[in-house]
Amino acid sequence: MSAQHIEIIKRLRLSLNISTLAGLARFLDVSPQAINGAIRKRQIPDVWLYKVSYHTGRPVEWLRSGEGPEFADAA
Repeated sequence: MSAQHIEIIKRLRLSLNISTLAGLARFLDVSPQAINGAIRKRQIPDVWLYKVSYHTGRPVEWLRSGEGPEFADAA
């Protein structure tokens, strides 16, 4: 597994205040297996990042890399 992709999933969960992968899957309207598959394949779909960004105000780039301002209005 790629640590980078695990960190992206952690930032998605943190942004949504969701503690489990199952909870994240419910929010994203995907199966828990889809989350595990994305981590395993090292391909987090951009649509997940955009959905979380839209609902939380966190920039997609921060969700993807952890760099830059955590909130869009902090830039």
